[in-house]
Amino acid sequence: MAIHWFHPPVNIETDRPGLTYGCNNVEVAAAEFMKWTKRGPKWKKAVKACMAVHEGEGQPTT
Repeated sequence: MAIHWFHPPVNIETDRPGLTYGCNNVEVAAAEFMKWTKRGPKWKKAVKACMAVHEGEGQPTT
């Protein structure tokens, strides 16, 4: 499986309040999103974007 790199890395909120993670690839971002308990519209949009890249239908650009 190919890794889809972000350049520059994107900051993602973690499951720890106030802590962000400088993520550099789609696969790790998707794994981090799966830890979230609050899953609103922004979460859905982010996960949808990750899935699109993973399925070859999008680009990991910011």
